[in-house]
Amino acid sequence: MRLVQSLLVVAVASALVGLGTMTPETSVAAAGAGLVQQGPLYKNPIALQLYSFRDSFKANGVPATLAKIKGMGFTHVELAGTYGLTREQFKAELGKAGLTPVSMHTDIKLLASPTDSAKLLDDAKFYGVQYIGNAWFPHEGTFDEADAKAAIAAFNAAGKHAAAAGLQFFYHPHGFEFAPGTATRTLFDMVLAQTDPKAVKFELDIFWAHHGSADPVALLKAHPDRFVLTHMKDMKPGTKKDWTGHAPDDTSVALGSGEVNVKGVVDAARGTSVQWHIIEEESPEPDKNVPAGLAYLKSKVMPVIEGPDGLAADCARVITEHTERHPDQVDRTLALIGRAGAVYPFFRSSALLRHLDGHTRNVPVVLLYPGERRGPTSLSFMGILEPDSDYRPRIYP
Repeated sequence: MRLVQSLLVVAVASALVGLGTMTPETSVAAAGAGLVQQGPLYKNPIALQLYSFRDSFKANGVPATLAKIKGMGFTHVELAGTYGLTREQFKAELGKAGLTPVSMHTDIKLLASPTDSAKLLDDAKFYGVQYIGNAWFPHEGTFDEADAKAAIAAFNAAGKHAAAAGLQFFYHPHGFEFAPGTATRTLFDMVLAQTDPKAVKFELDIFWAHHGSADPVALLKAHPDRFVLTHMKDMKPGTKKDWTGHAPDDTSVALGSGEVNVKGVVDAARGTSVQWHIIEEESPEPDKNVPAGLAYLKSKVMPVIEGPDGLAADCARVITEHTERHPDQVDRTLALIGRAGAVYPFFRSSALLRHLDGHTRNVPVVLLYPGERRGPTSLSFMGILEPDSDYRPRIYP
């Protein structure tokens, strides 16, 4: 028998890629204790910032708007207010719609306060989010070095409070931070250099970075461990750039139709600490732009997940590296791949398995699929998707 356990949990930030050894008499649970953790294979699933539908929340109400968002294909969201509901009511509506919050925006002055932060951190835990942050550091007039120093103090304090609560603080630059600080660095460079690299992370809004004349791809490459989230939005070609942090709403256009290097961001983020790509629309046409942007982003993410040179190649690499390190264990090896719900609806597990065929050094691969059985060969992913009849026992050697 080939019985080495390899746990490959794909998609979420906490996902693990691990390998361990077991004998025919060893239980799976016992073998799990010996896994060697190697890090996630894929960690950039897609969510939606609910602010994108702010007008719909006001005009159509929370239940109808959340149902519309779920109908577009989203399962995870970022919070920015409760639109007139209590937190209990809003969380209940999220649950009814099948939407899971992963992040939330809040007030930086309160979050930096030793006393006022407690309520906000309690809210974050109540919703079950991992990330809590702010998208605008308050300042008068032009953001300058004095404001940057104040921001540094506030961010470090907020980061400390969030970390003590088991959460991750982030700041979302809004463009004005990329103004020159000296001849060789921006004010954002100053903020990044003087904040705690573990307690203070960033959410890269690629529209606002571009608006502030920064290159979002270069930022990711220069600081691969500081960004944990992105805001994915595109800019109308020809939009005026400045350091005000303001632009007309209609300069926000569907992803892929503007001048921001969206594909470059998707590619660059794979090798960084970015955990979520969060679509945000500031335009007055989210009903049109969000689905169009989602389709574009899906077209850029799908090859990474489903293509032969993406996730499948990564899985094969992990298995190959393990077998080369432990050649005596190859005939006792079993690879388990866990399908995570965060990539719905962007990932067909059967495509991954097909691309692994012939590339696993004769190590059998088992897919752990969170599906609902429908008949002898059909599975419905999480009970959400229509049954796929393409699942049956197979061997991919």
